[in-house]
Amino acid sequence: MTEEEKREQLRQLAGKVSACHLCKTIYSSPGYRKGDQKGDHLCHAPSADPSVINHWNIWVRNYNPDILIVGQDFGRLDSPITNFDSPTDRRIKKFLGPYLNRCFFTNAACCYRQRNNSGPVNESWLTLCVSQFFRDELEILDPKIIIVLGEAAFRSLACCRNSLLALPQDPMPDTSFRSLVDNTALVELRLLDRSEQVEKTYPVYPVYHPSTTLNRDDDLQNHDWQRILSRLSKPT
Repeated sequence: MTEEEKREQLRQLAGKVSACHLCKTIYSSPGYRKGDQKGDHLCHAPSADPSVINHWNIWVRNYNPDILIVGQDFGRLDSPITNFDSPTDRRIKKFLGPYLNRCFFTNAACCYRQRNNSGPVNESWLTLCVSQFFRDELEILDPKIIIVLGEAAFRSLACCRNSLLALPQDPMPDTSFRSLVDNTALVELRLLDRSEQVEKTYPVYPVYHPSTTLNRDDDLQNHDWQRILSRLSKPT
């Protein structure tokens, strides 16, 4: 698929995202609490670029990426953002170094928070969007590896349509998120065809979300990223 064909297919997928209102099923549920932090919600943002699936897509725009970076959600989008210089973005730039331009950035959740720019994530946001749109986006971009930011985003990949998130087996009995990160464990996202046979497999590497060092300090996070990047050919 040419770059222009990929751009057009992503634009068409973005149109489907813009027309989607399935998240209303979350906010109409009895357990949804509108008045507190957990009552934040996602919806389309008028200032967002309608030609992209979510605003993180416009950061690098490499349509033939070696690395697909999958975050949780973009946060609040009050106005178009073009510099991508948040503390999280700066740390990702530091970790990636010369590999930055070999990436495409996306989020498990396609839309934008309406109250808070960060904070607790409702995993229903992620799983609903992943189940609807992630497989299509992944097949269009066809990266060599996937790096997933945070446990919630990682777990959401299990909801990817017609797929299987396969965790490592022996000799790794502990498959907790921390253990997967500690061991740079190779998790596989296996896309299945209609007869449920494996059609395509993507290596998935979970890392701690770089927005905080509470669970893992900066040096350890950088070490995690470098171990993953070492599995790719060095940038020229």
